[in-house]
Amino acid sequence: MAIWLWLYGKGGNVMTQIRIEAVTPVFIGRGEEITPFDYVLTDDRFAVFDVQKYFRKKSGRVEDFYRTVNRNPGEFSLSDFLSNDRTDRDCWKYSVKSSILIKKILEESIRAKKPEMAVKSHIKEDLTGNPYIPGSSIKGAIRTAFLYNILRKDKNHVKKEMEKLISEAKNASFHDRKFIEKKLRNPFFLSEPFTGKCDRANDAQKDLFRFLTVQDFFPSEDCMSLNLVDTYSMYSYKGYKTVYETINKGTLLEGNINVNKDIFHEKFKYIISWDNASLMDIKKLFQMINFFTLDILDHEIWFFENLKGVYPVKVREFYKDFIEEVGDAKNNTAYLSIGQGSGWHKMTVGLLLKEFLDDEDFIELRDILNLAKHRLAFEYPKSRKLIMEKPGEGVLPVGWLKITDLSCKVVEKKPAERIEKKPAGRAEVKRGKEIGREKEKGKDTASASNEELSKLMSQWKR
Repeated sequence: MAIWLWLYGKGGNVMTQIRIEAVTPVFIGRGEEITPFDYVLTDDRFAVFDVQKYFRKKSGRVEDFYRTVNRNPGEFSLSDFLSNDRTDRDCWKYSVKSSILIKKILEESIRAKKPEMAVKSHIKEDLTGNPYIPGSSIKGAIRTAFLYNILRKDKNHVKKEMEKLISEAKNASFHDRKFIEKKLRNPFFLSEPFTGKCDRANDAQKDLFRFLTVQDFFPSEDCMSLNLVDTYSMYSYKGYKTVYETINKGTLLEGNINVNKDIFHEKFKYIISWDNASLMDIKKLFQMINFFTLDILDHEIWFFENLKGVYPVKVREFYKDFIEEVGDAKNNTAYLSIGQGSGWHKMTVGLLLKEFLDDEDFIELRDILNLAKHRLAFEYPKSRKLIMEKPGEGVLPVGWLKITDLSCKVVEKKPAERIEKKPAGRAEVKRGKEIGREKEKGKDTASASNEELSKLMSQWKR
């Protein structure tokens, strides 16, 4: 189930072998849940059970099964019904590592008829049932980082276009407002690399990222477990106690990313934004990803240092160590966030829009996009999903990955190029980014090079 798209002949493809490591547990779902009708629990395993196979072995229990279900379907537990038979591994479709804590939470939820009794299912391949990380999720995160880096170079243009759309939305009809809302949710129209120069071309033809293909990434071993995930708001700990299937921290997955070099051919100049085609290079993309990630991490540190409620000390410590690791990243390494738990600010250019727009316009933008529109006085986003060691004790964020280009020759950073390991300050960060934009002023994005991007990275003084 790999995503392969060979465009304009194989001769133009540059294949890059990639290794992914889960820095924190990762969850990518597609809306599916595993209910108490489907799973059984032991002290250390959570197993999806093949009921039909079991009844073929023990047909005499079929009537008993239906009587038990009809008696009280809301409190039915397959695990309780099977009793000692639950450990029949021959009837397990698959199992993942669990814990006594998770078992207790699920059993209590079943008895109380709470929605937490359903487990959020990680995406799996249809034929084999193996978990994986979709190439589309990786590509989407790369696209967002690319857009973020391009837009930050042209604040006045972005601010002008956004203010224009927000103004139109204020007096628009319901139908027109929905169209504007859809456009604002995908602000690629703000950047020339995503729109091209040919009015006759449709969106697919104009998309610079049609030349980047990302394979699905599969682990080589059993890599899943159940984790308790809960929500921390800026103002309180929610206590939702949701259980997720996640890919374990430290899991390694390998695959390929391909850049079709036909993008540099003269015949595509009239369709694709030619000035930015040179940025479609793995090394430059990695630098863009890390610059975006450093902005995200600075914001996350600020968020957790300003919580008004319960304080997750281990999460703050993780982010302070992680921002140093990203700052010291080698030229063949990038860090990004994917999947559920990433949040609006990690999956969009929202941080940039918040920085560029006046407070009043950003609040109006939130109202148009229904972003907590009934709590416009609050910080947005105001909550984070965290992996819980136990209820009330968050220990890790969800969804961070380390991506390594295995084909790239590693170049060690010189001491002067390293990011100083001091606590990040928002004023210092802002100064660094302003210096970067001043240096970029008057330059065409076509002149962007590895050296310029490296300079931008080195302006982060921590």
